[in-house]
This record gives sequence, structure tokens and C-alpha cells, in this order.
Amino acid sequence: MSTTTISTTPPLKDTLFTTSVWSWQLPHVDCHQMAEKVRELYRADPGRTASNRLGWQSNSMNNRDLPLWLSATVNAVRDRMLTPIYQELGLARTPQLANFWYNVNPPGAFNWTHTHPNSSFSSVIYLENTAGSGPIVFENTQAIPGTLAERAILPREGTVLMFPATTPHRVEPNLSKTDRITIAVNWI
Repeated sequence: MSTTTISTTPPLKDTLFTTSVWSWQLPHVDCHQMAEKVRELYRADPGRTASNRLGWQSNSMNNRDLPLWLSATVNAVRDRMLTPIYQELGLARTPQLANFWYNVNPPGAFNWTHTHPNSSFSSVIYLENTAGSGPIVFENTQAIPGTLAERAILPREGTVLMFPATTPHRVEPNLSKTDRITIAVNWI
């Protein structure tokens, strides 16, 4: 007759994949002045509809279109935020701007779940954002039922969020009485 011995050793866990979201506070940037520049573009351009609903999104632009008033901020995000991330991940290349666009989400506006294809990382620069503006929500498509399937983050003005471009995300409806103004920047 054989007896079964039950191991008291806990099972080994190997975390295969994780999704990181980095945040950084812009130093010495006048977010409201930059938001006014975005509003000027909003008034002059009908924009496009992508994942946005009830809000405005400019057409996608590239490095040639980067205005002087934004270039120092985008370069700071690349040099002081993304370059260290590339180094941490062992990526032996210099981050390059892929494209960018402006977003104005008035009260009620939101963005459907989407990703940013053809990029390595995506960043969002928050110029105007209040507690009622609606958080960005990152979705975990590999979540086990009953576990955390999404994570909401409500950045304050002047914050930059950086995340893998393939990460599904959405922006909840703006329930405030003011616009949520952001700049999305993709990197390769």
C-alpha cells in the first residue's frame, strides 16, 4: 500500500509579462500657456475622429510639424524620461518621435479603448486636467476572471504618462465643467 505525501512547499511563480506605466512631472512648463496654443489650433482646424467621441483631436503630425513652443517639452520627455526607460529595458537605440497630436475633450467627451500601433511607446502630456476630467484607464487583456482587469489613473496637470504603445487604454468621460487638454506623443 502506497501513501501520498503532500508537499508543503508553495508553488513557484514566474511572472512572465508585466505592463509598466511611468509618470514624470514636467519641470518649469507653463501648461496653461501651452493649452492656449492647443485651443488656437482647435478653433482653426476641424481635426479628425479616431478613438475620440464628442471631443476634438488634431490630425497626426510628425517631427517636421513639431512647433517651437512644444519642441523643448517633447525633447525633455525623450531625454529625461524615455531614454532612461530604454536603458532600463536594455534597448540599444535612441528613442525617436513617431507622431503626435493634440486632444481637447470638453465636458462629456471621452475616448474608446484603443492602442497606438506602429510605435514602441506612447506618452500623454496633461496640460489641463481636473478631478472630474475623467481618468485614463489601462486594460489588462490577460486578466484572470475575478482579478484586476483595469487600472485608472488621473494625472494632474504637468504630468507625462509613458506606457507600451500596445497597451489597450481608454479615457473616461469628462464630467467636469472645463476642457481636458492633452498632447499624445508616440515613440519608436
